[in-house]
Amino acid sequence: MKKVKDGLPATAQHGPPLHAVPVQMLKVSELVLHGQANRVPRMQKEERQAFIEDVKARGVQDAVVVQKPNIILDGRHRWEAAQERGDSTIPARVVDLDELGQLNVLYGQALLRRNQTDDQRAVVAAYWCDVQVKLSKQERAQKGGKAKQSKDSSANAADAEQQTHPEKNSANAADAKQRTQRADEKASSLYGVPLRKVRTAQQLVKEGRSLANQVLAGELKLGQAKRQLKGQAESTGKPKPGKKGGITLALTKPFDAEGLAKRLFKVLGKMQAHELEDALRAERVSE
Repeated sequence: MKKVKDGLPATAQHGPPLHAVPVQMLKVSELVLHGQANRVPRMQKEERQAFIEDVKARGVQDAVVVQKPNIILDGRHRWEAAQERGDSTIPARVVDLDELGQLNVLYGQALLRRNQTDDQRAVVAAYWCDVQVKLSKQERAQKGGKAKQSKDSSANAADAEQQTHPEKNSANAADAKQRTQRADEKASSLYGVPLRKVRTAQQLVKEGRSLANQVLAGELKLGQAKRQLKGQAESTGKPKPGKKGGITLALTKPFDAEGLAKRLFKVLGKMQAHELEDALRAERVSE
């Protein structure tokens, strides 16, 4: 696993590193949970009770992370325990991030929690992967805009850098490889989630969101949810998850089969059109 700074791996940072954000005291009664906090699995009943007892005895020891002005990104259980303890304030690190940055913190911190099963962490990782893809698109768009303004100067600077510091070439290549690494592979590498589980969870999040949420709630195992998704697809006649559907034609009476085949040629591709044309000719002869 990569080096972690206060929860988030160094390569997963968006905005200032959390350890650099000063701690301040916020009013417990004024804080609210982020709208996607329900996608983070809760502690089991016994574990939660033990945690609350610890907070009652020692207070909240680890600052929660709050999006300015009062939205909790990380620290739901600490906040709830502080409420039960009767605390009026709670230590917090306040950040000011865009929506993608907030989700990056929310899911990234959640992936480090030890109170989750591998299946639950895989679903959280799938949501985190979706955020990483969007962050990459955002970054490329921003760089693209800047590149239009400074294309020539950047090229000259790069050439000069390469000539004066050739030893940096290999490091730059490694950085580029890391940036282009698939989000699911990155989640597996950074957070130790089995890659096959991450990819199964991504399929669930895309095609069976309610099943994914049942895995988060501990009501289903990942394998069970995958089988249910497959069963739903078969019962509705939809293509199996991860498979592309085909086209089936039913000819009820003779008509211009060759003309139809030619029209379909543009859509189906040369080989498929030729196969269809032969089949339609055979159909016409048999009739």
